[in-house]
Amino acid sequence: MSRSGLRGIGKAVAAFAATALALAGVLLGTTLIPRSAIERHALESAEYLCQKDLFFEVVDGIGASKVDRYADAILLGIAWQYDSQDPLRSVMASAFYHHPQGYENIALRQAVSNDLPANQEYSRYWHGSIALVRPLLTILPIQGIYRLLGLVLLVLVTTLLVRLWRRGALLPLVGMLVSVAGTSWWFVPFSLEYTWVPLVLLVQLHLVLGRRFPQHHEGRALFFLVSGIVTNYLDFLTAELLTLLVPLALIVWLDHDEHKAPPAVWGVAKLALAWLVGYAGMWALKWLLAHLVLGT
Repeated sequence: MSRSGLRGIGKAVAAFAATALALAGVLLGTTLIPRSAIERHALESAEYLCQKDLFFEVVDGIGASKVDRYADAILLGIAWQYDSQDPLRSVMASAFYHHPQGYENIALRQAVSNDLPANQEYSRYWHGSIALVRPLLTILPIQGIYRLLGLVLLVLVTTLLVRLWRRGALLPLVGMLVSVAGTSWWFVPFSLEYTWVPLVLLVQLHLVLGRRFPQHHEGRALFFLVSGIVTNYLDFLTAELLTLLVPLALIVWLDHDEHKAPPAVWGVAKLALAWLVGYAGMWALKWLLAHLVLGT
């Protein structure tokens, strides 16, 4: 292998290690927030989640409006059980108080109201969104978090459309409008589970349109490597491939529009491979760490 190839691999390993360490560190840091600081809003969130079924349609009869509060109740249950006395183990175990019949909204209310210990582990995921949710619970209940993230998504979508228009990227602009309408994005903020991948995706697209986005292959590969890592960290197994395929499609279109030449197939494949390495590597890292810490 050439020296440039070895340097590229070295940079990728360093980027993976630095990103994973930073993300894990942030998650560990949230365990230092005392339960007393989130108790009020955790209980208010539990009461709110108990007002409806775990799965329901925002608009009756419209299947595309069905939201998942089951995953949200579990996420808050894990966030509630984080323990500052044993932060590494609590993050690795991702444990929560589980209802025997699966009514996790009721289980969350019981756990918060009665300070019940966790009885179920969910260690195979990072549940990295707790790094955002747990601090937000100090100032907002879950319904406030829904509104805040909905506003963030709206701003990101609106500014993205404006940037595409100014860039003259009319085909991607139309594609974005059609995809947002076709997949009913306006229902995304009704569930935390649905929110993380669109949030990562929109940030990615803004970065791709930025002046400092790398034009060389090595920099782009690192971008997709980190994107895969962040996606696995935040996502709860929803539509994670969006953070690979949509930015990749935009990059291919922009390059073709600028150079008037078809992209190299192998170059595109290597970017996809970089994303896959980041995504799968971050997942494998969680399994490895959980095994070492928990002995499972």
